[in-house]
Amino acid sequence: MKKTLHKHNIATLLIHFFTLTTVLFVMIIVLAGTHRRMMLNILYRQNEELVRHTTVTAQRVRSMLRTSTYQAFYNPYVTMLRRQKDISAADAASAMSILNTFVASNDFIDSIYVYNAEKACVYSTTAEEELLLPIFQDTAAAELFTNGTAVEPYLLYRGAVYSFIIPEKTETPAVSDNMMMVNFNATAFNGLYCQSFDSCEFLYRLETNEVIFSEAHSGDDGIRSVIAHINENQEHTGYVISTKPQNRMIWVYSWFDDMKLYYVRGYYWDEFFSELRTFRIMAFFITFITIFAMTIISLVMIIRVYTPLNKVVNHLVHSARRPYKENDKNFNAWIQEESALQKQYTSTVKNEFLKHLLFAALPDNHSLRNSFSEYNVALDTEKPLYLILAEEPFLPCTTGEKLIFEVIDFNENIIYIVQLADGDESYLNACLSEYSGTFLACSKQITDWRGIQHAFNRLQELHAFSIFYPKQRLFFERFLDEHKKETWYPDELQGKLLKAVKTGNKAEAKRLYTTIVQALMEYRYTTIIFGLKKLYMALCAVYCPLVVLDGKNCITYSIDYITAVIEQAESVSEIDAPYYELIEKICVLNKDSRIVKQHAIIEQVKYIVETRYMDMNLSLKNIAGELNFSSGYIAKVFKQGEKKSIADYINYIRLKHAVRLLLKTDLPVKDIAEQVGFINTQYFFVLFKKFAGTTPNEFRKRSEIAPLSALSAHA
Repeated sequence: MKKTLHKHNIATLLIHFFTLTTVLFVMIIVLAGTHRRMMLNILYRQNEELVRHTTVTAQRVRSMLRTSTYQAFYNPYVTMLRRQKDISAADAASAMSILNTFVASNDFIDSIYVYNAEKACVYSTTAEEELLLPIFQDTAAAELFTNGTAVEPYLLYRGAVYSFIIPEKTETPAVSDNMMMVNFNATAFNGLYCQSFDSCEFLYRLETNEVIFSEAHSGDDGIRSVIAHINENQEHTGYVISTKPQNRMIWVYSWFDDMKLYYVRGYYWDEFFSELRTFRIMAFFITFITIFAMTIISLVMIIRVYTPLNKVVNHLVHSARRPYKENDKNFNAWIQEESALQKQYTSTVKNEFLKHLLFAALPDNHSLRNSFSEYNVALDTEKPLYLILAEEPFLPCTTGEKLIFEVIDFNENIIYIVQLADGDESYLNACLSEYSGTFLACSKQITDWRGIQHAFNRLQELHAFSIFYPKQRLFFERFLDEHKKETWYPDELQGKLLKAVKTGNKAEAKRLYTTIVQALMEYRYTTIIFGLKKLYMALCAVYCPLVVLDGKNCITYSIDYITAVIEQAESVSEIDAPYYELIEKICVLNKDSRIVKQHAIIEQVKYIVETRYMDMNLSLKNIAGELNFSSGYIAKVFKQGEKKSIADYINYIRLKHAVRLLLKTDLPVKDIAEQVGFINTQYFFVLFKKFAGTTPNEFRKRSEIAPLSALSAHA
């Protein structure tokens, strides 16, 4: 009998140790897998951030290129330089002066070429005169001018320079496009994309195997490994983990399509995965507690199997030579301490299990009753329940006759899973009404445990929603259903807001912003957040071009920035602040840019009138159509700047040229009137007498006797 009992004890111990070893092994595998998934998520997130950075930077540089170069491209004198075959020396000199000024004002521009297809020649800021295409020294540029393939503006890397090419079709099909080529110094231009570097950042050009802008030596093992990876895979984005034992690095790269370069950024291993430290510490403590608990259980089992408890107590008594009761008391204290430790462990595991119910859907074959029994959950699997999210405790930590609940610690909040013993909701409503904390949200009745995850997600949405209702402390899930569910955006109000900021009406813009926010609050939380982000990006689209023209950096104003502001805000005023700041800046910048723009429009109008005054059909409508503005806007701008209407200015220029013809030619007055653009000769007589104080014939006779000294006063 004793022999049989001995074999049974050995088998029990073996099974016990095998089970404990298996549990420990599985737990380590799960923790290692979780650690790897978290590491990959961090890598992917960092890679996405780098892609966003390169995309935003490329868009900013493209916008800067178009804004700066197109202003020179469409300058009237430069336009004549491109299009006209018989351009005068004075006009050509004016055009080259404008281009040289543009080159001098930008440190990263080397030169500008203007190609005139009609004359087959190139005007260059590096040469004093026009150069015929066969003798133009930049043969690569000459080939680009004549191949006739350019349709849209594009950026081309040409060794020492980047060339931004702006084509323009000629009216003759057999002739190549007119073009303007702006040549940027490659080193300085690269700096526009990447303005600050340290030893962990560099640019890499695949076609020339060239490392650019790096303080680190290109022979470094880490840099060599990422270059080899890029050459082997040639993907536009990715990452490389350096295997170097010292200073282990993570390299993340992304592709600049405009420049045909890779932007590579390195991170030290410990800094990159700093957020994994908390998980590692937690995993270590879980493993330690598990091993400790297993050790205690194993010791107890060994003692119970091989030695009766009373012999252990007697041995303690005789070895210490103390009264039996005192040793028994110490042993009971040890048992109680181990029991408290086991209770803490069980409570932690139960809390993690209940969290799992909130975050993951239950499998179809999962037995909830068995799990509740295993983890000592006091709830009934058959009864309906409620989910409550609070920012501070509001229920006692003991269950009552009317209310049964479990408590889950979640980040800085507390989650209650509540069941009513008798199904009467009045007691729960009374508990909720007495709550005096900062935030409390209660779900609808949940009849199926599989719906607890959906309810938890809605309560989290309510928690985020509460920032827009600072005076309300108690929320119910139906609060979400009371708001409109469809996705909506106030495009009409946005248009009015953008119009207000473009005209510098700051007060009206802020009022419209408040109206938009109030309109969005009638909808679900996701619609509000989407609307706020879309509105911010619309304001950024107005602001960024103004900042580029002003020579400032607008990298702060991005979708990532406003997303972080909304997620971290604790009040509506913190969300409003960046919008008010952006509106303020746009209004100030628009006021300055509007003056410059209006001056440019006035100069363009003057140029058109002075070059086409002979056209009898020249009118305000023709000029507005050519400049792509409305007639009313052109008339208003010109009137404000010149203190006279466009029609009066046209007549003024025509009369000045009529005076010149009367003084220097013998043409009849009727012919002169038609030559300067007047259809009606009688109308010409009326205007001329008002302008010079006499009729055209009398003016001509009088000028033959003495110079007309009073004419300048009329001019």
